[in-house]
Amino acid sequence: MKKFTDMKLDIKITAISTLIGIIFLAYNIYSYREYASVIATVTDVRTETYRDNSSGTVKMKKRTVPTITFYVSNGDSVTYLPSMHSGVWHKGEKVPLIYHPTNPDESVTRAQFFYKFPIPSLSFAVALISLLLGKVIARNKIKIAQRTKRRKQNK
Repeated sequence: MKKFTDMKLDIKITAISTLIGIIFLAYNIYSYREYASVIATVTDVRTETYRDNSSGTVKMKKRTVPTITFYVSNGDSVTYLPSMHSGVWHKGEKVPLIYHPTNPDESVTRAQFFYKFPIPSLSFAVALISLLLGKVIARNKIKIAQRTKRRKQNK
């Protein structure tokens, strides 16, 4: 069984990892605020055939590719072709996007926090889980140590 000082070290490590996750998250939320958001419209959907050889055999598959159009603050129209062609798209569908106002053509992405900042989101989640587990484990170890101490005193 670990000593009480070892348990304190475990708690310190999980607290530090959580703090690092919070710092990453805060920084990315701050940088996210520089982006402008817009609700864009799918103006065209085409189906394309592509070769998929991920399973070892070459298969021809189809996917939908949307053309998404939106207007920036100065009234200019911007056309966005997503690099990820997942899901089924429908003409007229509304899509939340974010873009950097100084360069909307090059910085467009879907307005979903996890897609924009996957690494900090995951590191924060892991840190939070480790903090909670560390607290539970430390609490249980303290209770076990106290019971053991009482048993020794009663003998």
